Amino acid sequence: MKLGLVVLLALCACRSEAEHVTFGATASMRHAMPDLVARYRETGGVAIDVTYASSDRLAELVKQGTAFDGVIVADEVALDQLAVESSRVVATNAIVLVGPAGSQAKFAQLGDGKLVIGDPAHVPVGRYAKQYLGQIGAWEAVQPRLVLGADVTSVLSLAKRNAAAAIVYRTDLVDASPLVSLDEPPGAPVATYSAAIIRGAKHAAAARSFGEFLISREGQEVLARHRFSAPPQR
Repeated sequence: MKLGLVVLLALCACRSEAEHVTFGATASMRHAMPDLVARYRETGGVAIDVTYASSDRLAELVKQGTAFDGVIVADEVALDQLAVESSRVVATNAIVLVGPAGSQAKFAQLGDGKLVIGDPAHVPVGRYAKQYLGQIGAWEAVQPRLVLGADVTSVLSLAKRNAAAAIVYRTDLVDASPLVSLDEPPGAPVATYSAAIIRGAKHAAAARSFGEFLISREGQEVLARHRFSAPPQR
């Protein structure tokens, strides 16, 4: 009887520990993550507590001692700032140009008004924007009228304050109104989202399980509903 009670208490303790898995997720995952966590729970997974911030800010938080078990970041620059046990690409995204309805702006014809992008020094969406603008020879020309945001949510907020255009992710269009999508060029860099397990994570096994769920059929269906695309085939 005593042995059975000890085993039961041990199992309860393990479950309690597992129920506090913590993930940091890049801000552009803010709509998808609640649905992903809910679906994961339906499949028998443990609860996931999520903190949202820009990818680079998440890396800073880890360095400052925030005890994330895992993180999801939106480019390799942010990923390289982390000490991780393992990582894998779980989704991709695309940059789009947004602006007021009726605007004729395109990436190749940005006009003369303010252009809002994420700060390339700190935000993946800004780095992707800079890369593509450089690719098409427009980066130097737009310098005098750039407005820099701290993450994708602030880019949209700034853009709605009378900017001519902004560069955000396709997945951010859900929050863009009254702005509309003006251009999504097929030649733009693909944004890659990696789920990483932090080295020394307290709940590494549970975090890995959630990472596996993200690339499962169920996880990819949820991500697709939020306009993410599948990771590249290995």
